[in-house]
Amino acid sequence: MKKVTVKHFLGAAFLVLVAYVAPSKAGMLPLNFNDFTAIPVDRVAISSDGSTAVFSEDPSFSPITLGYLNFAVPDNAVTLSFDYELAIPAGNEDYFDFYLNDLTTPIFSQGGLGLLALTGSPVFDLSPYSGGKTSLVFHLIAGFGDQELTSQLTLRNPRFSLASVDEPSTFLLLTLGLAGFLARYRFPMMRRGS
Repeated sequence: MKKVTVKHFLGAAFLVLVAYVAPSKAGMLPLNFNDFTAIPVDRVAISSDGSTAVFSEDPSFSPITLGYLNFAVPDNAVTLSFDYELAIPAGNEDYFDFYLNDLTTPIFSQGGLGLLALTGSPVFDLSPYSGGKTSLVFHLIAGFGDQELTSQLTLRNPRFSLASVDEPSTFLLLTLGLAGFLARYRFPMMRRGS
């Protein structure tokens, strides 16, 4: 029988260290706009896969809302982000507001008077709400100088970024078992009945 040496034991210990230190990858979790409530319903068109929502102005110049109250934020959610395009043709004054938790003050606002094409991908910190509940509300609101109904807001790809979760991998557990097996043969005194 081949003798197990310190070299074998150190090799197994190195494999354990590599398996433990190897970082797990963080990911993205998409949100589905079909889970949100639109008011009025006929002014927000949502794609079948829920990745896109298109707001069209209301003839009464009333605010258009897409919201989810008491939204359960995943435990490992770090940020929320989405892509937006706000097209405001001449004769329009419109604003896009996004509310996170506090429904009295928008956390993000864009817009203005005519001939604007605004785009972006804002990112919001969700760490205070991680594992809890919050409200997510998107608004398209007419300004006082709005005389046309041709502005349009498009939201795409709402998503959470997720923190990595360290879990023991199968490789780590297998390597620990191997190290224990090698140690048993290296130190026969520790076996029962010896």
